[in-house]
Amino acid sequence: MKPFRKTVTKNGKKTKVNTWSIRYRNAQGKRQEEHGFLTEEEGWYRLKEAKKEVEDERLGIRDPRQKNHLKPLTEHLEDFKKAIEDEGVSAEQVKLVTGRVRRILEGCKFNFPPDLCPLALRSYLARLRKDGLSEQTAMHYIRAIKQLTLFLVKHKRLQENPFTEVKVKKEVEKRHPRRALSFVELNKLLGTTRRLGPFRGLSGPDRAILYLTAVQTGFRASELSSILVGDLNLDQDPAVVVLDGSRTKNGKEAKIPLSPTFVITLRSWLEGKPDTATLWPGNWARNKEAGVMLQHDLKAAGIPYEVNGHFADFHALRKTFVTNLARSGVMPKVAQALARHSDINLTLGVYTDLDMDELHEAIGRLDGIIKSEEQPPSAEGDQAPKGPR
Repeated sequence: MKPFRKTVTKNGKKTKVNTWSIRYRNAQGKRQEEHGFLTEEEGWYRLKEAKKEVEDERLGIRDPRQKNHLKPLTEHLEDFKKAIEDEGVSAEQVKLVTGRVRRILEGCKFNFPPDLCPLALRSYLARLRKDGLSEQTAMHYIRAIKQLTLFLVKHKRLQENPFTEVKVKKEVEKRHPRRALSFVELNKLLGTTRRLGPFRGLSGPDRAILYLTAVQTGFRASELSSILVGDLNLDQDPAVVVLDGSRTKNGKEAKIPLSPTFVITLRSWLEGKPDTATLWPGNWARNKEAGVMLQHDLKAAGIPYEVNGHFADFHALRKTFVTNLARSGVMPKVAQALARHSDINLTLGVYTDLDMDELHEAIGRLDGIIKSEEQPPSAEGDQAPKGPR
C-alpha cells in the first residue's frame, strides 16, 4: 500500500492531516502503521525499508529486537507502565515502581536497551547507599528495574535479561524497624485520641476509629484513605470490608472479615454517612503525613514513638494487626492470608518478634495437649498407663 494522509474529523468536518503515514504487515502478519512523515517521498522510503526488514526477519537474517534497540528506554518504560496498569496494579504502586525505574535510568545514564549494564547499576546503587539509601530500599530499586527488563525480554525487546546476576537479598538490614503496640498502649492511644481536637483534617474521634480499623484489618494508610462507606458490608455474616484491586498495593481484591464487637463500634460511628462518603477524606495519607499524625497522638497519650530502636510509625499499626493474630494463636498460614503477604516469611518475621512471656505462655499450652493424650481409667477399674506412650 502506498503512503497516505490520515483523515480526521475536526469541528464536524473531515479533513486530511499534513503528515504522511504508511501501513504494512510485520513478519507475524500483524498490521503495522507508522506516522509523521513530512513528505510522501519520506513515506515511500520508509515503507521500502520496512518491507525489507520484514523480509529479512522472515528469512532469519534480522533479529526483531534490533528495531527496539533504537527505541529510547523512556518509551519502553511507558509501555511497561501501561502493561502493569492493565494488570490491575494500583495507581500508587505503578507510580512507585516506575519512579524507581526512571531514577535508575537517569542515574546510570541508560538511554537505550543496549546501555543496560549490571556493573553500572551496582555502582550507582553503591553511591546511593553511601549517601544514606537503606539496603532495603536499594533492593526495591533492583526489583523495579528487573521488572522492566523481564518485560522487555518477554516481549522480545531484549534477547536476555542483563540483570539476571544482580540478586535481591531476602534478608536485609532495616534502617527503620517497626514495633507493634501492646494492648495497653493501643487502648491508651484510642482513649486519648477520641478526646483530642482536629489534626491533619480529621477529628479526634475519626482518627481513633482510623487507628482501630488499621489494627483490625491490617490495611495500609493509602488503602484506608480510599475506603468508602459502601465498602463495608456490615449486614453480611460475617461482616466484611472489601477493596477492589485498584486500591490495594498488590492489585488484588482484599476482603477482610470484621469482628462482631468492631462492627458494633462501626455502626455507631457510621450513622448518617451516605454509602458514597469516604471514611477518612483529605490528604492525610500522602507524603508520610499519616505517620506525623500518629506521632502527634502517641505523644498526647504519653506513648513512646521509639523503644529499643524500634518505631511506632503508621505502618506499625499493620504490624500490630499481624502480631495480635500471633498473640491470639492464629496459624501462620491464616495470618498470611489476612495480612495479604505474598511470602510466608514476611508473616513469620512478625511471629519471631513475640516477647519471652508470650513464647512461654505458648509453650504452656502444650500441657493441655499432653493431658488430653492421657487415657482415662477403664470400666473394669484398670488404671491408665503412666509416663510417655
